[in-house]
Amino acid sequence: MDRFKKSVDVVIHIAGSVPAYPSLGDASLKGKNFQRDQANKKQMSQAEKDSTDRYLETGFMLATLES
Repeated sequence: MDRFKKSVDVVIHIAGSVPAYPSLGDASLKGKNFQRDQANKKQMSQAEKDSTDRYLETGFMLATLES
């Protein structure tokens, strides 16, 4: 867990944030019955946060499989 957290911290330090891919945000919105063009700023922000969290969760799971 520590190694993964340090890796994420390095990415955030260098890039400013973990990437939020538009397609993942769209999937998050779709799960809540919204489209990108229908979502307000708060809904878009939450969708980006949710998709980033899922991205990190997936990365963590894949990192634990390699160990």
